[in-house]
Amino acid sequence: MIKQKIQQLRREGNSYGEISRLVGFSKSYVRKVAKHIQMSKEGKLRYHNEVSGIIKLIKPQTKLTKEKVRILGNLLFDGSVNRSKHHYNIMYVNTSKKLVEEFISDMKKCYGATTPHVKKEMGKKLPYFRIKYSSKLIYEDLHKYIITFSTANSKCKLKDAFDLSALEYSRLFLQSFFTNEGSISNSGKISGDSKSKEIINLLSNMLDKFCICHKICTYSKEKYGLFYKIYLKISKENYNKFSQLDLFCNSVVSKGYNVGKLKKEVLNIQMTKRNYF
Repeated sequence: MIKQKIQQLRREGNSYGEISRLVGFSKSYVRKVAKHIQMSKEGKLRYHNEVSGIIKLIKPQTKLTKEKVRILGNLLFDGSVNRSKHHYNIMYVNTSKKLVEEFISDMKKCYGATTPHVKKEMGKKLPYFRIKYSSKLIYEDLHKYIITFSTANSKCKLKDAFDLSALEYSRLFLQSFFTNEGSISNSGKISGDSKSKEIINLLSNMLDKFCICHKICTYSKEKYGLFYKIYLKISKENYNKFSQLDLFCNSVVSKGYNVGKLKKEVLNIQMTKRNYF
């Protein structure tokens, strides 16, 4: 009777340790009784998604998709992908609830990831959301496309697998930059910063692809070193292209005069003032 119970618990996706605690027998005995038992389909899902210490399965990854382009861009510009001992952490931070919800949706559609840790915290002016996943397989897949997700690292570079030659993928990558690192001042200046010269030059090439006039400048911050900044020329043509491409998407102004407003709302105000519609 006890053997049947052990075997049934194993079919349902319980670990040897869990079964041992449930039935009151040693783990070695449980393993001996259940090692030949095949888990059911539901049991496998439970085992890989709920049992602590077990590598969680992800959807098979075959090609680059728009969801993955957004994920990679968001993590590069306002997130982190790192490993500490046996933990593989993927984290994204943003003040926009809609962008955070889109990120969670993309992770689910791309990887089948359904259990993020979501934490809401208060910043200087606005609350922000911290989204965290722990997955070795997602961590390994992300690094197939980008060497390191720290733009302060000189090794930060996109790999050949991250092919952004398609116009829509270029647009989505630019969008992830301007939603996370971009800003629009009260005088209408659109800009974005990065520590990586490699990434800034890549973004510059993409802006050229869409015929958006811009320039690159550098500046230094004490303790943080050199930064690269893209400035967009204020013009009717530039504003309209930027708006049509939806490069601000649902991002929110996090500081300054227009704090709390959608960046694209501020852009629309500037376009109305200048009669750019």
